[in-house]
Amino acid sequence: MGLTGNLKTMSIADVLEWLSMSRKTGTLVVNGHRFSKRLNLINGELVSISSDNPREMIGRYLVGAGYLGREELEYLVEMQQHFHLAMGELAVKLGQITRDDMDRLLRIKTEESLRDLLTWEEGDFRFVEGELPSRDLLKVHLQVRGFLLEGMRQNDELARMGDAVPDVHHVPRLVRFPEGKTLDPEEQELLRYMDGAHTIESLAMRAQVTEFKAMATVFRGVREGWIELGPPPPKVEHETPYARLAWQEMADKIEEDLNRGRLLDALLGLLSLREKYGDDPVAVDFGFDIEGRLEEAIKDSELDEFAVLEPTITPQELMKLDIDPGEGFVLSRLDGRYSIGEILAQLPGNELHNMVRIHELHRRGLVKVSKVHAVRRYQEPGAEPPRGGHPAQS
Repeated sequence: MGLTGNLKTMSIADVLEWLSMSRKTGTLVVNGHRFSKRLNLINGELVSISSDNPREMIGRYLVGAGYLGREELEYLVEMQQHFHLAMGELAVKLGQITRDDMDRLLRIKTEESLRDLLTWEEGDFRFVEGELPSRDLLKVHLQVRGFLLEGMRQNDELARMGDAVPDVHHVPRLVRFPEGKTLDPEEQELLRYMDGAHTIESLAMRAQVTEFKAMATVFRGVREGWIELGPPPPKVEHETPYARLAWQEMADKIEEDLNRGRLLDALLGLLSLREKYGDDPVAVDFGFDIEGRLEEAIKDSELDEFAVLEPTITPQELMKLDIDPGEGFVLSRLDGRYSIGEILAQLPGNELHNMVRIHELHRRGLVKVSKVHAVRRYQEPGAEPPRGGHPAQS
């Protein structure tokens, strides 16, 4: 049994409690106003969360905690496509971090991401029963029902702290050691790095504690007088290769969508940019660069040409969806019988554009990878796929 709805009519807490009580196994896809999250559950336990929010990616935690430098992170990203492993598992196998330390980071990441999700009031969700990531994952078994109450309590506490400690971007400074105060190990670790040069966010990363714990510690110190809170540091503007051009705002939006994994939005933005600035040679170069990055993003996903996809929704539900017409056309062809390569051979238009639409349908949880994959029938010398009509069935 699947579950589909909107957060305005069913809260994420209610959704997760139902999945937990029903001991469901599968993937819950939640599409919010800015970001999307995929929650993987096994027998009602949350085992992992992935998100297109850059703040919730494991690479950020590995760099923030000091296990990786930026160049090492880029190397791991490149290696992922060769080893077909999740980032955390690859870092452990390459000796960048111990499994115990990675388990700690993953639990912090999972709790932070889930606590954030509990604040979402808008968005749609879909539970795809039985689907789990094909890549090997380091799992964090989190009892959902137990954390729901704790997560909501933490969010209430953060709201109460708001006047004294507005957000994680402010910079705390230890003005005197809290003599006579009882500090737990996590609070002591935070004070080690509190030199007035780091934001609460970076302190939490360095001390390997949740942002909630860091905020609560700073709030306590401000209230008791042994911490002073300074303003956020000034933002450093990073100039892009295509800065100060007439179409810069459009280019920035395309870059943002691409970095967040929203490939279809990036593609549609690129098509619009080309329509308006197609006679600008720099815009043309930018377009080729974006297309290359779209191709790389597709290669890094689990959707290779031999994967077979099937819809997770009925034709009646499809009629109610607000999706791009191109997506609707592609979705109507993904019936669980033919591989992506076979489908692409039959679809009109640009192959990359069609592949991006397939990727978006999978990201939104509207299709899933079947357990059965297409047989690689066209690898014999001189063999070609059939032309015209429907591809041959496996």
